[in-house]
Amino acid sequence: MTNNNQNAIYLQDMLGEGEATAAMLQNLLAVASENVLTTIVAHPEADRTIWWKLVDHPSVEVRETVADYAYGDTEIMRQIMRNAPADLLFAIAENHNMPEEILEALAEADDQNPYIVHRAQKTLRRCRESQSKVARKRIFENTRDLRKRAMG
Repeated sequence: MTNNNQNAIYLQDMLGEGEATAAMLQNLLAVASENVLTTIVAHPEADRTIWWKLVDHPSVEVRETVADYAYGDTEIMRQIMRNAPADLLFAIAENHNMPEEILEALAEADDQNPYIVHRAQKTLRRCRESQSKVARKRIFENTRDLRKRAMG
């Protein structure tokens, strides 16, 4: 095993154990391998600053990991989508955690790959159906609770 591989494994172990601070993560960004960068993105100390530095990384795997963790940040997601290959856009389109705004952008894009558009539309439908079921369940539970209180 080469020294670089040993260093990468050591860094991943250290990061996985949560021993790194946000400042340490920032310093590693310039020298870390793809595997270590994906570990940094997933680290509890990783934040928007780190994700922004990696949104245009040449590695699709690194950008996909950023998308998995920064899904709630529509600015970061829009930047990732600007130059993303089809497989990364498809992964975004099938992620139920994405904000509706991002899924809608993919679902309505005229210049987009039809498979990506279809997947984004399907994900949107499923998310909306799920939200509708949750809302109906809450209404039912609230109504049931009100009836119990009224009766007794």
